[in-house]
Amino acid sequence: MLANVHRHVKSPACELRLRTLPEGGVRVAVADRSPELPVWYTEPDWDTESGRGIFLITSMASQWGVTPRQGRRGKQVWAEFTAVKS
Repeated sequence: MLANVHRHVKSPACELRLRTLPEGGVRVAVADRSPELPVWYTEPDWDTESGRGIFLITSMASQWGVTPRQGRRGKQVWAEFTAVKS
């Protein structure tokens, strides 16, 4: 998620937040100043150098989304990864 900011957003300034989830797992959120939404593909082109970041995140996350930043320019992309109980 951080790599996407540095590759696709004009300003590398961003904010990373990690939070443990009560049911186990972690929520990862990256906020940046760009209003441009991430591009998500149901099946990326595996022969290209880029375009798989959000696909891979959504494939592993139990939930994910994009939230506009309140009172500030930009968005927050977040994903929740829950713990697997054995």
